[in-house]
Amino acid sequence: MTANPADLAQAADLAQAADLANLADIVLTAPPPWWPPAPGVWIVAGALVAALAVALWRCLRRYQANAFLRRAAVELDAVAARSWPDAAAMETAVSSILKRVALVVYGRGQVAELTGAAWMEFLARTTPAGRAPPRFTAPLLPPGDKPDSVGAPVDGKGAPVAAARGWLHARKARKSRLAGKEEA
Repeated sequence: MTANPADLAQAADLAQAADLANLADIVLTAPPPWWPPAPGVWIVAGALVAALAVALWRCLRRYQANAFLRRAAVELDAVAARSWPDAAAMETAVSSILKRVALVVYGRGQVAELTGAAWMEFLARTTPAGRAPPRFTAPLLPPGDKPDSVGAPVDGKGAPVAAARGWLHARKARKSRLAGKEEA
């Protein structure tokens, strides 16, 4: 059997057409641009910015509401740095600082009338578990009264100052001084 030259030419054309080297590359579209982003990205970015703004605002309010605690800590540091004529004077100063903090945190109705043993019991009751409550060895005298005898000089680094610092650090501002709302 002889091959027809037309059939041979057609077979050669088909073989050449099926050759992969003769194929053209696939034309791809351009990749999507990075800018401007899709609308969903703007929504997520806006929500993140809003959440960050709310978090910063709450932190600022908490910082402002706890300013009295920072002030009391500075006053306790001043008590600790000073040399006192006797333990009663130092303990009166520490008690005065704690009383002002307690007035802000717990309110005037619960704290204003407390003196002596009732004040000591309040401090013990409000001290968190695991911390030693502030205890004063000298009797707490009403303002203006002087002790009959002046004891030995003491420094402010004693147990009352350390316990007062522990009590102070456990406090949180219960009410925001700006809005009067409960702080979390």
